[in-house]
Amino acid sequence: MTPEQKKAEAARLFNQGIEEFYRSQYPQALQSWQQALTIYREIGDRQGEGNVLGNLGIAYYSLGFTTAINI
Repeated sequence: MTPEQKKAEAARLFNQGIEEFYRSQYPQALQSWQQALTIYREIGDRQGEGNVLGNLGIAYYSLGFTTAINI
């Protein structure tokens, strides 16, 4: 898979996570975002990584986790 294809896949997973989050499918959203995060880190996309980390933080906070964790 080319870097462009990997970035497109990460974006797809990121958007899928957003859809799942808004349908209250939190475990699925977290899984999609974790997969996107792995890809963004692999290709060195810091903006994508930051976007995913922000969404993960919001999701974990919504689930009642109010203390920061290292992910």
